Amino acid sequence: MHVDICICTHNPRIDVLRRVMQSSRLERPNCNYILAAAGDAKGEIYFDDRDPFGGVASKEQTAWASTCVPVTTIDSEIRERKLSRPFLIKLDTHGFEIPIIEGAAETLAMATLLVVEVYNFRILDNSLLFY
Repeated sequence: MHVDICICTHNPRIDVLRRVMQSSRLERPNCNYILAAAGDAKGEIYFDDRDPFGGVASKEQTAWASTCVPVTTIDSEIRERKLSRPFLIKLDTHGFEIPIIEGAAETLAMATLLVVEVYNFRILDNSLLFY
């Protein structure tokens, strides 16, 4: 059985994603790598890139989030690429879930599955908690 899968991934760690793409030769016609963070609007945000496997996004520049990265929305990327459902959305965003969900309202309405990694402590003041 052949399954056609289209992967569309956002990543604000542009340096890390570029190295992964080059080292693993992830050049496939059905994969879209978006070198930007996901959020609630297109523009720029600040990112804490001190940990290559973690990081926190902020709409304002702070002492810890000082690297400016492009940001887009899941909805706009799905529309621009004319991707069709079903959608699976997975978030591992270290406290920036709410803006990403707000920028994915149309796509979430058509999503088959949503997976969100959350914590039982607050990473940021407005981060989601696991109960």
